[in-house]
Amino acid sequence: RRAALALAASSALLGAPPPPARAVVELSEEQLFVAQAWGSVKQAYFDAKRLAEVDWEGKRKRYLREISYRTMAEARAAVREMVATLDDRWTRLISAEELALTAGRYIDAGSADASDGVELLTADTTGGRKLALLRVARISKGTPGRVRAALAGLSTPPDELWIDLRGNLGGSFSAAVEIAGIFLAREQRIVAVRRRNGPLEVFNALEDGNTEMPLHLLVDRNTASAAEVLVGALRDNDRADLRGERTYGKGVIQTVVKLSDGSALEVTVARYETPSGRSINKSGFEPDVQLSSCAAQLPASESTSRAEAERGLVLSVRESSSAK
Repeated sequence: RRAALALAASSALLGAPPPPARAVVELSEEQLFVAQAWGSVKQAYFDAKRLAEVDWEGKRKRYLREISYRTMAEARAAVREMVATLDDRWTRLISAEELALTAGRYIDAGSADASDGVELLTADTTGGRKLALLRVARISKGTPGRVRAALAGLSTPPDELWIDLRGNLGGSFSAAVEIAGIFLAREQRIVAVRRRNGPLEVFNALEDGNTEMPLHLLVDRNTASAAEVLVGALRDNDRADLRGERTYGKGVIQTVVKLSDGSALEVTVARYETPSGRSINKSGFEPDVQLSSCAAQLPASESTSRAEAERGLVLSVRESSSAK
């Protein structure tokens, strides 16, 4: 400040005009909202190459200087248009109501009490082979413990274990890593996470698991996210084959940034890579054996005992798959 005053004073004495003061630009509420969204993507988005391809720096000029906004609705529409250029369905503007639901899903996924639908059904074939079907409807913090408890409850190890992940939309990433470790050898790679900056983060099995039990995975188009982490770990390590339909194909991680109007921006900050190094985002996993449909519910007959119902379900799943 003293230097500036001295310069102004000397300029006045010499008869020269003082240097022009830097203009202060005041942004409207709508412009601040757009600027916050733009900056959140610039700072956190995982794919720097993609940001360069769409000229993300240039979008600041377009959406903050060249476009004027009369309402917040116009500003939100501009943000949706801006992030759509990334062609990333997971980076998106969500309303305050959607944010509340999203937060609820994240809380449930991290809760040990979240309902994950772990259920173990068993049956014996006419040839004397023992089969087991382990259903996992969702992956929460407590799921690994429930999977271990279900398997420990078997009187004898099954000749085949079928893990049913149909309709499993995912949940806890760390829990999926832990479940995969139950069936892998120590130090086998489970998944890797690649961010924009920093080294590749690799997750390996921490101890020796059950590597002898034959495994099959049942999947469909709604097998997604953390469930696909489990699928990739067991398939790429040749621990299990896939039966069913192509999986959903969500191989990325998001963070949620709250914005000034109460809404939020979900921003993709990293992507998964399977043990073989491939990304399944938008492509999913193709099954080894294609199944358009197979038994998914226990027979609802009062005359059918629980044991008979379980046996019928397990055998129908196996037979529908084997027939392919």
